[in-house]
Amino acid sequence: MKFFLLAADTQTVSLLPILLQESDSAAVVGWFASDEVGDDLAQFAPTARRFGSTEEVATAVKDDVTVVVGSGGDPLETEALLRDFARDEIPLLLQQPACSAIFAVELDMIQRDTGAPMVPVHTTYHHPAFARLAQWTQSSQTPVGRIEQVVVERALHDRSDGHVRQVLARDAMLLRRMLGKFQQVGAMSAKGSLLLANL
Repeated sequence: MKFFLLAADTQTVSLLPILLQESDSAAVVGWFASDEVGDDLAQFAPTARRFGSTEEVATAVKDDVTVVVGSGGDPLETEALLRDFARDEIPLLLQQPACSAIFAVELDMIQRDTGAPMVPVHTTYHHPAFARLAQWTQSSQTPVGRIEQVVVERALHDRSDGHVRQVLARDAMLLRRMLGKFQQVGAMSAKGSLLLANL
């Protein structure tokens, strides 16, 4: 299996050992808009090519390549490429959140028309501890009794709006893993402020 990295970040790099262990023929063939982790990628995949423009990427990525999408790079470039990949039915592994909420709706509409394979990924999602929690939260018979509420608390060093949204999207993915389909999630501020930094 061949992987192309788009807008890779440190979390994308941490996914690579998992992706590459699936097959002896698995390899990273290239990357684009991943300057934040370019040195790491060059060491991890020395034969992979760094692409310099969206035009090069659009012609190089074919249907035998799976695109792994991170949260780095220019969002407009990433979204333009994702739109083309979805139309061409290129398989996508999408770190969450891979794009803005508005563009995600557009991407979902394209996916419904084309059937393009899109899989959300999270490094913690398949951890055995979350599999066990999912069994407990979705069952009335558990070693700890019936679970009626799940509360997630975390401290963030980076409290910028973009980072807070990323963390919330990833936490929502973990909650879906634990709870199945749910109707509502509340993100509450400890200080009663409306700012995302204080959620």
